[in-house]
Amino acid sequence: KPLEQIPLFVRHGALIPVAPPTDTVGDGPFTDVTVVSWGAVDGRTIIRDTDGDTVVVAVRNNDHFEVTVDGPKPLRGIEFATVAGASRPTSVTVSSAT
Repeated sequence: KPLEQIPLFVRHGALIPVAPPTDTVGDGPFTDVTVVSWGAVDGRTIIRDTDGDTVVVAVRNNDHFEVTVDGPKPLRGIEFATVAGASRPTSVTVSSAT
């Protein structure tokens, strides 16, 4: 099967950091990191890279999704995976904890 058709099992509420595809995996630090929210609910993840750890915390408050980033890694953006029964927020805020 093509990669797009392989089943992927992800915990509801997971925040998964992703980077653009490259020909090889470098030593980092990785740039252009996007966080994908599965279910658009509260979640937390730690991005570990050569430039240090970055903690990403997401909190859902009604239709607002607030993301706080604490660490050296800047985020390119937030995306929302399609999850059955989950609604996307109408507004998103990304801020730095420091």
